[in-house]
Amino acid sequence: MASEAKLREDLKRRIKFGFNQTDLAKELKVSQSHLSEVLSGKKGIGDELAEALGYERIVTYRKK
Repeated sequence: MASEAKLREDLKRRIKFGFNQTDLAKELKVSQSHLSEVLSGKKGIGDELAEALGYERIVTYRKK
C-alpha cells in the first residue's frame, strides 16, 4: 500500500527525472494548477489522479 505522501513523492520524482509540471499534468489529464496544489500539499491526490498514476484507493479498518 502507498500513502498519499508516497504518491506525491512519485509525482515529484517524475518531474525531477524527465517531465515538467505542464507536461506531467497533460499526461495525467489534470490542470497544471491542480497538479501544483497537489504537489504543495494544498490538495489531496484524489481517486482520478491516483488511478492515472496506477494506484487505487483501498479503505481499511483496524481495531484501536
